[in-house]
Amino acid sequence: MQRRALLRAAALAGVAGLAGCTTDGGGSGGTTDPTGSPTDTPTDRHTPTPADEPNEGTPTRTPRGNGLIGSAFEVVDRGCGTGRNTVDITFDGEFVRVGGVIGGDNACYTAEQERAEFDYREERLRVAVRSYRRGDADACADCLVDIKYAAEYAFEGRTPDEVVVAHDGEAVVTATRASTRSTERTTTG
Repeated sequence: MQRRALLRAAALAGVAGLAGCTTDGGGSGGTTDPTGSPTDTPTDRHTPTPADEPNEGTPTRTPRGNGLIGSAFEVVDRGCGTGRNTVDITFDGEFVRVGGVIGGDNACYTAEQERAEFDYREERLRVAVRSYRRGDADACADCLVDIKYAAEYAFEGRTPDEVVVAHDGEAVVTATRASTRSTERTTTG
């Protein structure tokens, strides 16, 4: 019985959390009044131009149907430490999982994924993570901080042959699918 109550509360919290996501962000709550007169003819017609068409020999989709179809990044812990950089990469079916620690200058620092780019020609995923000072931070503990994060990348088909992870613009580790799992590499500074 308690499990049902917990699930019901979680569902209601999810609906309540999404309620604010349905407005246009301008504070007006949107409007239902039409701003123009309806038309039966499409107004958005696109005629391909030579610049829109792929060059001869350029693939228009990824080979074997592979492609990055989703990603998630989350900071899971922050605290005073050594300011170290570590990365562990796991290839698991159609997922690549990255767990890491990136250093920050003081306790006001956190981390974010700058980008995740999949190059289907080279079968390589490049992930860039950066540490930065939070804008809402005022008083900060004066210590090097270790920021632990977890990321997951979903692929259509199979995972890439290689994954490269960089922290603050510097490559930390490269792993290949053939190895199934990377070896953790630690750098400080």
